[in-house]
Amino acid sequence: MIYHEVSQNTDAWRILRAGKITASSMDRIVDSHGNLRKGQMPVTYRRELLTEWLLGQPIESGGSPWTDRGRGQEEDGALAYEWEREVTLERCGFFTTDDELVGCSPDRLCGEDGIVEIKTPSAVNHVGNLLSMTDDYKAQIQCQLFVTGRSWVDLVSFNPVMPLAIQRFERDDAFIANMRDALYGEGRFLDVLSEEKAKLERLGSRPATLPPAKCHHCGSTDDDVQTSDHLPTCSACRVKIEEIFGGKNGS
Repeated sequence: MIYHEVSQNTDAWRILRAGKITASSMDRIVDSHGNLRKGQMPVTYRRELLTEWLLGQPIESGGSPWTDRGRGQEEDGALAYEWEREVTLERCGFFTTDDELVGCSPDRLCGEDGIVEIKTPSAVNHVGNLLSMTDDYKAQIQCQLFVTGRSWVDLVSFNPVMPLAIQRFERDDAFIANMRDALYGEGRFLDVLSEEKAKLERLGSRPATLPPAKCHHCGSTDDDVQTSDHLPTCSACRVKIEEIFGGKNGS
């Protein structure tokens, strides 16, 4: 396992993830038992990974009103979990397997063995989770445990006016063994991905190398420079800008 020290939801994080299999998309590769899916879904995902590999950047946008809402409520969900379980959670960056082909970005780490994954569903779906927690995230959860080597994930469903729903999922070695075979087995997902990369290279395609994002204000190329929806801005300049405009708004 390799740990990459990078802030989540920054451009550096998005570029680091580009072209890699990620836990949040593992259910596009394997079914509820960890076996390789049949049909078009894995094929489509492989083509997306190949596109990102060639472009050197993600093909999805940096965010939407729904993802922004989820990130905002994720912080509240983490605080609520800490209060209820009397623990301190830790933010983290990006984990990959040693070959850097598979990765994950857990919402929070808990102690040496745990992961906390926070979902902010609609009120109706949250009520459903209070009654019986969904297992829709099984592939994501087991991929996180496979990549990080940790033992359990607490899946948290958060709504600001209702109780937390929390379900612990332990490491499922049988599922992980199936998933590993679906990824790394002979003629399986990564084998085909490698063959398709080689074919694209024979056709003259080469992966792009992008320069690091540079802060528009100070010229910094730190990993936390963000460009989504704004001029490229590093964290130090974002703080200064918020202080300036926050002060004006408050006066």
